[in-house]
Amino acid sequence: MIQIQNLNKTFAGAPALQGLSFSVGKGEMVALIGASGSGKSTLIRHMSGLVQGDPESGSIVLGGDVIQEKGVVSKRIRDIRAGIGVVFQGFNLVGRLSVETNVMLGALGRAPLWRSLLACFGQEERSLAFSAMEKVGILETAGRRASTLSGGQRQRVAIARALVQRAKVILADEPIASLDPETSRKIMEILRDLNREDGFTVVVSLHQVDYARKYCPRAIALKSGMKVYDGPSQDLTPELMREIYGGRLEDFQSDEDKDAGLGALRPLEAYPEFARESLYSAAGY
Repeated sequence: MIQIQNLNKTFAGAPALQGLSFSVGKGEMVALIGASGSGKSTLIRHMSGLVQGDPESGSIVLGGDVIQEKGVVSKRIRDIRAGIGVVFQGFNLVGRLSVETNVMLGALGRAPLWRSLLACFGQEERSLAFSAMEKVGILETAGRRASTLSGGQRQRVAIARALVQRAKVILADEPIASLDPETSRKIMEILRDLNREDGFTVVVSLHQVDYARKYCPRAIALKSGMKVYDGPSQDLTPELMREIYGGRLEDFQSDEDKDAGLGALRPLEAYPEFARESLYSAAGY
């Protein structure tokens, strides 16, 4: 479903992505993990065609459609994006519009220009919107302004919008970064169910490795814009975590552990062996 070959991106002379190559099969659910600044969000933006790579840097192909090649975004990108549902950390909703209208905005990519400009929707779009809202558990909020919703509800609206797009792929960029642990679990369960039950290909960038291990069979780890791991999430050992996150517990321990004050900001070497084993156990390793 997704093929990336030798992708490079440089910002102001500093490499953000370095020679990235990997593929994602149809129906896979893959976690992108790595510390802040590792390139996860930059990669998501490239995969959705919002950012172009360095000249002569490689290609991104999604479902047979070329997103970009050699630093040039496809001229058909608007049509191609209609099949890519992007769920942003910041939700990207129109706060003054109703939940129903925000969800129906997912249909704009396949609507004629005049309907896009007027946000004019028909019965088909409304039916799709209500079905999507019911699927993600926010049907009762349909008439409310998006600005009145909680963070978890807003993220569900964003997911429902992707369903109305009839997307082939869902790219979720840190979708649980600003949410509490219980809401985070619910959002990840929705993405998992869309993958398992509806066959969506899902790529989700995550900061917490325990969520990657629980919900995503495969993980791709980035460090300084380079791929340093690609394999089963269950094989992410503490040793690999030290390599990926620089030996800091804060980036891969669970939110519950952080709330309990279990060693945030302290290097692994600061703990005796028995304490390190307890921390790994608490984080699910």
